[in-house]
Amino acid sequence: RVTFRQTCSNAMVANAVGPELLKKGKKWYFLVADYAFGTDGAARLKKILLAHGGTEVGADLHPLGQTDYSSYLTKARNTNADVLVFCNYGPDTINASKAAVQLGMNKKMTFGGILCGNDVAVGMPVDDVVGSLWGYVWGPDAGGGADRVYAALKARAKDVDWRQYLGYMAGQNIIDRLNHTGSTDTAKLVAAFENYHYDAAKAGGGYFRACDHQAVQAAYAGEIVPKNKRRSENEYFVIADRVGGDFAAESCSN
Repeated sequence: RVTFRQTCSNAMVANAVGPELLKKGKKWYFLVADYAFGTDGAARLKKILLAHGGTEVGADLHPLGQTDYSSYLTKARNTNADVLVFCNYGPDTINASKAAVQLGMNKKMTFGGILCGNDVAVGMPVDDVVGSLWGYVWGPDAGGGADRVYAALKARAKDVDWRQYLGYMAGQNIIDRLNHTGSTDTAKLVAAFENYHYDAAKAGGGYFRACDHQAVQAAYAGEIVPKNKRRSENEYFVIADRVGGDFAAESCSN
């Protein structure tokens, strides 16, 4: 009741990146971290794949914090998959993508996944996975006031990513709602956040819907680009496609 979710849900990023991955092929192999984020991300993307006549060639669950991916990826390499879908995050994505590149899979299939950002890509073999596509929350090319927020963050940090953007937006929204209510009373703040529309520093703005307290906002497919197309040394992504917040978030019942 007292939690509001500033970031995008799995449904939102899946609805952005799924259609872009379909352009790379309709035979997907899933590598899935065995916890709620990974399994739900895989389910969201699989739903999109099957709805467009695609095929799940295979799927493997791996423990959170897995370090050796050779058995999973050797199996995946020996299939006819067009796309290797990473439904994991952080060190799992870093270690799995490194292992996949070592097996030469980047030359056989497109890489992509439910979510990535500069904080993870910095440890990935980015030069070998140029063109890979990932669920993406925000970047300097997000439209709206993105340039302004990016500049504000860049003045304070050498490298900027969407995690910093989320912290910045959450802080702005909390301050705004405290000022609006003139109170720290819980019930008043909950009421002030529900259906609150705000400048999301994205095209189309954002709002916190009352039914589940999700921040409904645009979601993106981020593409890893070569060095000569990067805005700065560690800005690895450009936005390949975007979907509006209400379409991305789906209904509360889903």
